[in-house]
Amino acid sequence: MSTLIKNGTLVNEGVSRQGTITIGDDGRIASIGTEAPMAEDRYDHVIDAAGCYVLPGVIDEHVHFREPGMTEKATIRSESRAAAYGGVTSYMEMPNTVPTTTTEAAWEDKRQRGRKDSAVNYAFYLGATNNNAETLRQADWQHTPAIKLFMGSSTGNMLVDRGEALKEVFQLAAKLDIPVVSHCEDATLISENMRLAKERYGEDPAVEHHPEIRSEEACVRSTALALQLATEAGARLHVAHISTARELEMIAAHGDANITAEAVTRKQAEGNTLAPYRGAMAFEEMRLHVDRSGKQPKAFMLTAGHLAMARARAQFSCNFFACAGIRVQDNTFFKSIEEGAKAALESKAEIVVVCAADDDYAEAAPKVKELLGGKAILVVAGAPACMPELEAQGITNFINVKSNVLETLKFYLKEMGI
Repeated sequence: MSTLIKNGTLVNEGVSRQGTITIGDDGRIASIGTEAPMAEDRYDHVIDAAGCYVLPGVIDEHVHFREPGMTEKATIRSESRAAAYGGVTSYMEMPNTVPTTTTEAAWEDKRQRGRKDSAVNYAFYLGATNNNAETLRQADWQHTPAIKLFMGSSTGNMLVDRGEALKEVFQLAAKLDIPVVSHCEDATLISENMRLAKERYGEDPAVEHHPEIRSEEACVRSTALALQLATEAGARLHVAHISTARELEMIAAHGDANITAEAVTRKQAEGNTLAPYRGAMAFEEMRLHVDRSGKQPKAFMLTAGHLAMARARAQFSCNFFACAGIRVQDNTFFKSIEEGAKAALESKAEIVVVCAADDDYAEAAPKVKELLGGKAILVVAGAPACMPELEAQGITNFINVKSNVLETLKFYLKEMGI
């Protein structure tokens, strides 16, 4: 199916400009320009991107999706969908899962999982160990981005710390003309630093001692060794997530185009600091505000009409108002509107929620409004088709699954003077 994307602002190769993109029947970009090469009606699908930026998909070469073995944290399906929503169209996933991706069988298993569940393009690294050189030698390097080498501790058996094994990995990479992506930390120095930290701070040193244990020197030593091994073997090397300035200076001084690295500088980090935030925080603050107000607002469920719908909407409404710390008085069922309204007034609740079926509201809601006489805030649970008619009669408060819960609750608290 051919596609035309028109009127968008194309961002590509450091330039932003108005333009069009065409995609051929094979799903590949056919042209990028100021105008479409064919008349608009010749395309199967036309997207008007006016007011939008059109950007190339991001390729993320360092992700951890935790499948298999740690799927309580993440899965290929969950993380690839998140990637797609964020504009990441291709990823390369690390091998430190359970089991580790250090055998042909484990690598093929991930490939099968990717075919089944990945929402975007995928590739999986093959990890090196102290004794899997033959696996690396026989691997399918047409579909594997690189050898992942852990020169510091990691999951399972992936620490490669024997000198001969390290040399063999780099020599093999040079022979196969594939890159080595290395996690560089000196495991021996880290172990010694941990021993000293336990002597000083106890068996489980606090997180603030992380820079002492996985120290700058541990990083620098390991990166220096990786540079040496890559140079001696003539291999391509990419040093992952560098965290010290000395390592960056070493790589820059090395001046080898076959040696690259990734790092976040202090300036970048300071400019993009993420403040901790949980979705529940706003509701917790709201409940605390209600507690400190000295008031005990109540919402009364006036259930009538169709029993099943009344009960379902009462449960929804109880949960809705409880989010703000508003006390709720649930009621199984009232035989009549009059009985329910009388009980509501006797409860002295500030909010009365009518819970019924949509077909009942046209008659029930106005009657409740009349019986309450303005002594409570009237809320209708649901979004009935008769909403415009009810609003015309002064019934303007509705809650349903499409409500903005936080802002709606703030409104009711304000109405109650809280």
